[in-house]
Amino acid sequence: MICKWIRNSYAKENHFLFKRPHPQKKLSRSLIDSIGIERNLFFNHVNSLRPSRMPIKELKSAVGIILPTEKSLIALEQFKAIIPPNYSRCIQYGFPDESLRIMSVDSDKSSMIYELVQDGKITNVLCPTSQYVITAGTNTLINVWEIGKGRHKRLHLKTRLNGHNDTITYLTASQAYRILISGSDDQTCIVWDLNRLHFIRQLPNHAGSISCICVNELTGDIASAAGSYLYVWTINGQLLASINTMAYSRQQSILCIAMSQMNEWDDENVIITGSSDGVVRMWTIGYDQVLDEPPPSSPSMLTLGEERSRLPSISQPSQIKLQSNTSQISMDSDAESDEGEGKTPGTPTQTGLPLQINRSFDDDGELNINKDTLDVPPVSSLNSPTGSDKFIVVTDVEILEAKSNNNNNNETHIKSTYLDLKEGFKWDRRLNYRGKLTMHTAYERKENPSPAAVTAISISKDHKILYVGDARGRIFSWTVSDNPGRTNADHWIKDETVGACKDCSIRFSFAERRHHCRNCGQLFCARCSRFETDIPRMKIYKNVRVCRQCYSSIKEQKLSTTNNN
Repeated sequence: MICKWIRNSYAKENHFLFKRPHPQKKLSRSLIDSIGIERNLFFNHVNSLRPSRMPIKELKSAVGIILPTEKSLIALEQFKAIIPPNYSRCIQYGFPDESLRIMSVDSDKSSMIYELVQDGKITNVLCPTSQYVITAGTNTLINVWEIGKGRHKRLHLKTRLNGHNDTITYLTASQAYRILISGSDDQTCIVWDLNRLHFIRQLPNHAGSISCICVNELTGDIASAAGSYLYVWTINGQLLASINTMAYSRQQSILCIAMSQMNEWDDENVIITGSSDGVVRMWTIGYDQVLDEPPPSSPSMLTLGEERSRLPSISQPSQIKLQSNTSQISMDSDAESDEGEGKTPGTPTQTGLPLQINRSFDDDGELNINKDTLDVPPVSSLNSPTGSDKFIVVTDVEILEAKSNNNNNNETHIKSTYLDLKEGFKWDRRLNYRGKLTMHTAYERKENPSPAAVTAISISKDHKILYVGDARGRIFSWTVSDNPGRTNADHWIKDETVGACKDCSIRFSFAERRHHCRNCGQLFCARCSRFETDIPRMKIYKNVRVCRQCYSSIKEQKLSTTNNN
């Protein structure tokens, strides 16, 4: 009866139901980017990023942390740990008295000092939350402290994590997966449960001391670096891929790592490394064809007895009663004695891991590694037969189908020619080189007046800006150009460093202007750079100015691609 009454009352008079039109739905900027309508993300335009001409921020010493927020860019020097969630305070360490000092991000004045925190030198401090402080150092222990409430805010030792056999060199945490990861000079990483503070698993067999670790908050993948080696692991401890970056530059080590975390399905997501040679390199995980050979026995592999001897453990603090009815160690912020220090529990004997690596140090203290003693994987171009930087990523199902067709000598047609598995080869996941950033910091560029090692890398939340901090305290930004090929790019040579055309050697003057080749970045006169073409490698699909040599090579590349298709 009710439905019949509504139909009879309102069916012929729609203006009673809708007096005004519905408002038009507006799509947010983040939604447009996520569905792929507009792909202005920095990792989609690796070869055409536009650097800032001057530092956007400068610190007093080497950059340690870069934290982009919605309102501003927070940057801290090394030996500082920022305190969430407001990110207005930080903890500084590395003092001769091994104290911890809480201060404002914008000031060096200490508001609170904690002394005699732990035995030995403190090498790392991490604040996963505003209530907990995690310290680690040369005593191979990870101390988890709880900041007490009240006026004095004492530090209470919650627990000690014991698992490393040497100095702990790096600490990081993932809030999405609630894990804590520690790296050490014993060439291993350990994943801990951040909620229960328990051991989860070990990431062994690194080539050297762990220099930096990064966790992907979307996928849970873990990237770790040891010297010039880069490793990528799943959150379950499976090694996805590894590479020795020394094949791309001699005498350099990785100092910092960042991972793009936008659009998990996008195969162009990158792993970014900053090195001591001042170069920022980008890598993508993809499948490649490698020789099907049995893996050689590595001297750095752990035996069963050695692996058991390195099993981590958790030691609770000794119950020293400093206050009535308490079993935790309390420490006053202005304490000047070590009466509240518990005895450090014994650590297992370090297991020797002989590595066939010839190490030496030059006059500047840089680590030199003899390449003849390293197994340097060759730079393969099987994944890019056209010479472009577009990497082919295939699924496990396609690989199984390709293997089945190859083993059974089945001559059925495969949809993609990239799945043709050659005889004696197998599919393997590899870290593929995407590109590099060299402006301002790289030692290999002679026009850089003040090169420096890259010590910190960060990505804006919308993934359109890449921030790079160096050992001189400078922070530069790389952004996606609105007009690729029309504005300054990272690989362009600076105008003031070249005085003549690279092709005809004519001198530049007021009448003879400089012109950049959009492909190679060199400087030419107007006559030698009169050619125009698109550059698919750099995602430039409009005709732009190029030199004679690049014009010929791009045309040949297009012709070969057309013939192959």
